[in-house]
Amino acid sequence: MKRLISYFSVVLLFLFSAETFAQKYPWAQKSILPMKIIDAIANEVSGKTAHNHAIVMAGFNRNRFQEEYTNNYFETDYVYKKALEYGFDEVTIEKFKSPRKQWDGEMAELWEISPKHRKIADYDDMTALLASGSITGEYEGDLIYVGMGTIDEFEGKDVRGKILLTCGSGSRALMIGLQKGAIGVISFSNIHPMDDVDQVAWHGIRVPEGKKAFGFNFSYRAGFELMNRLYRGENIRLKAKVKTRYYPGKMEVVVATINGREKPDEEVVYTAHLFEGVTKQGANDNISGCCVLLEIGRTIKKLINDGIIKRPRRTLRFLFVPEISGTIAYLNRYPEKIKGMLVNINLDMVGEYLIKNKASMNLQTTPYSRPSYLNDVLESFYEFVGESNRESLNTRSAFRFSYPLIDPYGSLDPFYYKIETYYGASDHIVFNTWGVNVPAVMMIDWPDLTYHSSVDRPENMDPTQLKRVSFIATAAGLAIADADDFYVLNMAADISARGYGRIAYQFRRAVELLTDAKPDELAGIYKHGENLIKIGALREKETLNSLKELISPGSNVNDYIDSYCKDVDSILGSFLEKYKKHYSLLADFKGVPVVFPELTVEEKEADKIIPRPTEKVKGYFQYSWIRDKVSSEEITKLTHIRRNVTWELRNLINGERSVLQIKNILNAEYSLPYYKPIKLKDVMDYLKLLEKAELITM
Repeated sequence: MKRLISYFSVVLLFLFSAETFAQKYPWAQKSILPMKIIDAIANEVSGKTAHNHAIVMAGFNRNRFQEEYTNNYFETDYVYKKALEYGFDEVTIEKFKSPRKQWDGEMAELWEISPKHRKIADYDDMTALLASGSITGEYEGDLIYVGMGTIDEFEGKDVRGKILLTCGSGSRALMIGLQKGAIGVISFSNIHPMDDVDQVAWHGIRVPEGKKAFGFNFSYRAGFELMNRLYRGENIRLKAKVKTRYYPGKMEVVVATINGREKPDEEVVYTAHLFEGVTKQGANDNISGCCVLLEIGRTIKKLINDGIIKRPRRTLRFLFVPEISGTIAYLNRYPEKIKGMLVNINLDMVGEYLIKNKASMNLQTTPYSRPSYLNDVLESFYEFVGESNRESLNTRSAFRFSYPLIDPYGSLDPFYYKIETYYGASDHIVFNTWGVNVPAVMMIDWPDLTYHSSVDRPENMDPTQLKRVSFIATAAGLAIADADDFYVLNMAADISARGYGRIAYQFRRAVELLTDAKPDELAGIYKHGENLIKIGALREKETLNSLKELISPGSNVNDYIDSYCKDVDSILGSFLEKYKKHYSLLADFKGVPVVFPELTVEEKEADKIIPRPTEKVKGYFQYSWIRDKVSSEEITKLTHIRRNVTWELRNLINGERSVLQIKNILNAEYSLPYYKPIKLKDVMDYLKLLEKAELITM
């Protein structure tokens, strides 16, 4: 009881401190939303309510009921009912057929029958133990260790009729082993084996048509014990009994909206995947994102109903989806809605204890092809929460946190955050893709020490973290959905100030590259650095101009935004002049002549060519658009760029950028140690491929 009293005393002190001191320190001030609305959101949003949803939906690794495969999945019904309860304006369940059959485990046991007699795995205890894709049958065989499960590890080993034990990919080991007569596999591969030796990773296997085999996933501790016994010379014989079945594939998407009062056809879209496959049921990945979406909607509806805020000008749309595939299916069904979608905020893995997981709350910003105010609006709220929920030495005598966002049932951890460049691998990739063209970001915790494992459960989630993420996503979504000329005025000032700093950062990068360059590389590095600065400035202008979709026709805020763009040009000129001078002095220090590279003949020609998408580029890009028109030999011949870079190359084709501009943007965006410079010829070749596929004209 004393501990409880002490805890709430600390929380009350934080709350008192926020009221007394929050306005005094500029690093915790806000300029986009009025403080009245900030306070209202902070007071209403609940991390514990979001956490409770996770307990219900992902409290343990659950064996699904049979009727879930013929009716609705449990999570679908739960989210649907909660959205209705919270008073969302429209709530529907969209159903789609899936081309793939849905595997389901019904029962599985693994026994050691010699030299001991003991059950070592049971599907009813933990569904993660059975590898998805396992086939019904009874299996018996000796256990044999095959290391990482590579082809070399099988050299000299007779695996016929045996069960493989591997510390690597069970699927890979089994594919090789099946060709040599193996009957099953046990894998104790784990992403973080040293952090938790008892977690079981979610893995699946692929069994060729007409064959039978099974797989089990073990913890590192359990797998290492078996491996150690084999090394000591024991002959271990196992028996497995597995029962599985396949159902017709299906996808379910829960859609909920809070309709706009003035511009209902313009939308801010929130997404979170409710399913990452149907077998795996992760709490942080990604029931957490769905819990936050429910909490965002509940909070906004409550504030509207209580008369604290008006219904936002634009619509807020919430999509609870099967990861990526569900988002694609929804947009393909309703392509007419894409035009009104302004931005997408995707929440994926957002609820874990940050300190326990050595993690930070990251914002993965939009790619260069989708410059948007969305990045800065979110960064502004990340910064507000981060700076006001972290103890500062120079204010230690007054308070710990200047504006504490603490859930009574959560931690008192500081809020650690990072603003990072674009990364895909979740639903926002669908919105950013060529043919959809909606700027989209991802909010995500990383690293996650429970990632894709049996211990990704609600006990590893922090209600305080859920409260903070819910606050940030709610505030950012409301700021955009309710934006008028006044809001945009403040956004423009905030974005431009941050943008000037980002241009300065590119200048610093360019200077550093020059400093490290070898004498014979100096001229080439100078050209690359100049490109970094120019593209950095271009992106800032495009970001500022993206605000214009939020202002009213004829608004003088338009001229105000243009004035900031002129400032960017002026700053760019100043930096380029300084960069040129720096290069000249550095060349003298390094004893090489000053050479200012000029455009080559090829570059001049490329700057005149502007690729334009054809009418076929509508909706989420499908590789079949190319494969159906161009032979595989021709595709290979014309593709010399990494797949993720060709993804962005396509995105950059908008009928305005020249081939040279596209190449320059790619080289600025992918200026990383593990990326080689992208050649103009390689860009041209890939564009020729798209032209052959009738996707562009040049």
